[in-house]
Amino acid sequence: MKSLAFFFRNRIKNPFRRIVYHYVSFKLRYLRKNGINSYTYQDEDFVIHYHMGGKGPVLLFIHGFAMDALMNWADQLPLFSGHFTVIAPDLQWFGKSYSSKEPVLSTQREAIERLLKELNIEKVQVIGQSYGGFIAIDLALKNPGLVDKLCIANSPGPTFDETTLEPLLKKNSVATVGDLFIMNTPLDIRRLLYVASYKKPYFPNFVLKQLHELFFNQYHKEWRYMLDTLPGEKNHIESLDPLHNSTTMVLWGEEDELFMKSEGEKFARIIGSPFVSIPKAGHASQLDDPKAFNREVKKFFVG
Repeated sequence: MKSLAFFFRNRIKNPFRRIVYHYVSFKLRYLRKNGINSYTYQDEDFVIHYHMGGKGPVLLFIHGFAMDALMNWADQLPLFSGHFTVIAPDLQWFGKSYSSKEPVLSTQREAIERLLKELNIEKVQVIGQSYGGFIAIDLALKNPGLVDKLCIANSPGPTFDETTLEPLLKKNSVATVGDLFIMNTPLDIRRLLYVASYKKPYFPNFVLKQLHELFFNQYHKEWRYMLDTLPGEKNHIESLDPLHNSTTMVLWGEEDELFMKSEGEKFARIIGSPFVSIPKAGHASQLDDPKAFNREVKKFFVG
């Protein structure tokens, strides 16, 4: 399996691949310009690629499904590095991170725990988006006292009613959430973008083809297993009471087609958290309206 580094190191005649390379390079340069660098932690179980920089208390960014940390948080890390030491890892089997362990939620949590231990971090503030929200909740539940503040963005947590997905699956002619999120063909990327984004960005087919080859053409088996086992993860949770040890906020894109706003409001009520919604934003609200997203997140973490 060829990595992104292979494509980026070698001469590539296809001009669009060069455009993608320049886009990624620009984002990385922008992070470095703001004192945020890329690192890799490795042990017998995990390879964890992560971005880290800034100063002050630790603010941990946990990204969503089918994206890596750079793609998810490039508009947030420089802003918050002026107030925090920001850390944004690629989740296992996303970006440049991978593991030899079973591809389940607890493995994602364990990888983050391992990284925090390596960095001698005993207290964090956390924001988790979508699938990253499930991981952030699990991290807080399994480590009482670790998470000071917790922002859950467009992630309904263990109170989620899976039957609310049925109309969306039917609309997109797929049987399971895995069929929706695992991009076997370039056109699957367009379908997912239309589901995740209120703005419904359009990319021509040749662009989707190169994006698929460079970013979305690996770890399909692990992704499907993660999605298939996710609904059962709630059976491992005895109580949500440990979340009361953290100051929490539930943040939502009002037009989220994947997880309906009502599911976010329900989760916020159950954990006693304020609920904040962003108008004209979908599931990936940090990408649909980064200015509004950053404003609400900064208000929560900085004041």
